[in-house]
Amino acid sequence: MIMSYDRRKYALLEARPGFYPNIWFHYLRGYKHAFTSLVEDVLRKNVSVDYMAHPILFVARHAVEIGLKANVYELEKYTNCRFIKIANCHKITKWLLEFNSQVDTFYDICSSKQIPVDETEKSQYIEYYKSLDQLVNGSEKFKGLGIIDDGSIKFRYPIGKVLDERGKPLLDENGNPIMKKVFEVTEIISIAEVERLFNESMVLLEHTINVFDQYMKQIDNN
Repeated sequence: MIMSYDRRKYALLEARPGFYPNIWFHYLRGYKHAFTSLVEDVLRKNVSVDYMAHPILFVARHAVEIGLKANVYELEKYTNCRFIKIANCHKITKWLLEFNSQVDTFYDICSSKQIPVDETEKSQYIEYYKSLDQLVNGSEKFKGLGIIDDGSIKFRYPIGKVLDERGKPLLDENGNPIMKKVFEVTEIISIAEVERLFNESMVLLEHTINVFDQYMKQIDNN
């Protein structure tokens, strides 16, 4: 018996969201795959880059947030420290600083326990971190996801509150927040540069804990 189209479709699209055990890194890889698929759809000229810019940038930014949190939570098990106030925080600029502080402290712990860390691995971390920093904080070619939309608002909604220099909403004469469009027609973002930095950043966010695993095991057995 040939399965009907609807039955095949529903069978293929029956998801089990809790299937993967390492949930943070599973989320990271899922968003990474989604970003790649969206960019490829634009490159195949199936859809306009202007039309898809918001979901592409949102997925890229959210993948970075998930990746930073995933790594920080794993490293905290060894550092027993949180260096920045980031509870309930979505700002990727702060999570990036926290991630780097966690890595530095982890290296210090290894040194204090006389566990040698491969210098090549340290150099590779520095190189990939440069790409991650540029993705978040910007470069000459790209303003930076954390500068454009640090708290994950502008890529999700077409209007936002006007803020003063302290980050507080400005109010109109009736006490209501003043709203404005989050992007102007003249603004340009290089998705190609985002893609380049994103792919390099994912190497760091996906594999740092795998690289550190050998040192974590030595700490556990120390």
